[in-house]
Amino acid sequence: MPQFGQIIASSIFILLLASCDEPQLTHSADGKFYVSHNNKDALYFKIDNQSVKLVQGEIKQLDLRAGKHTIEYPIGQETEFIIYPGNQDGIINPTRQYYYAYSSVFKEIISNQFFSLKYNQIVVDGIKVQGPILKACCLIVK
Repeated sequence: MPQFGQIIASSIFILLLASCDEPQLTHSADGKFYVSHNNKDALYFKIDNQSVKLVQGEIKQLDLRAGKHTIEYPIGQETEFIIYPGNQDGIINPTRQYYYAYSSVFKEIISNQFFSLKYNQIVVDGIKVQGPILKACCLIVK
């Protein structure tokens, strides 16, 4: 009987743990994309002829459907990009600033398995930081 109680308690714990995550709507064709701006001057650009303005420190969420889109920069240059079905999120980077991501993996160490993350070194505010750091300055950061 004590084993039965442990099984029930473990099952309830797993169900509660799984229910803490937000539901993923994989059938939706809309994606949530984010734009941020850290410069003192305001940033103006257009996506699909809709004006977007960001001031220093502002972050905006843009809901974009799957399909072809156009971004127009303040200097008049236009770039087309495609959001594919199922592409649910990302960062739109009209100023092509660097975004950094620190990767990590948590797993059981098994002697015959090999897993490696590329280690890089960057300088942030004069401090050297090293680890599995990736950087990107492309229009869409995924």
